[in-house]
Amino acid sequence: MEDWNEKLIKAAEKGRVEELKLCLANGAYIDYQQVFGWTALMWAAMRGHVEVSRLLLENRCNKDITSRDGETALHLAAEWGHLQTTRCLVEEGGISPFVKTHEDSTEHEQGCGSSPTSCISKN
Repeated sequence: MEDWNEKLIKAAEKGRVEELKLCLANGAYIDYQQVFGWTALMWAAMRGHVEVSRLLLENRCNKDITSRDGETALHLAAEWGHLQTTRCLVEEGGISPFVKTHEDSTEHEQGCGSSPTSCISKN
């Protein structure tokens, strides 16, 4: 039996939009969390896969899930310097740039600059 949840995670991690669609069509749980609490959206955000992130958001994934370390997809996108993905999560996903991690830091403090809007105002 195929594990569509794990395939969903791999597709998101590798930025494979068509594979992600196939996983969702075969009943993968869009908010499936791996051992450390990471979701497909977190993997896509950390890897900078804008189209995968967008597809997950369009399919109504829970954008507010935190990992065991207290990070969200937005924190991961910012921390890894993926400005386009950060912009997508804020503007299209409606995620507040003021969300704090368990360490009481916001996404801009994790890699975008001196203000919460610096990530989304850059090209």
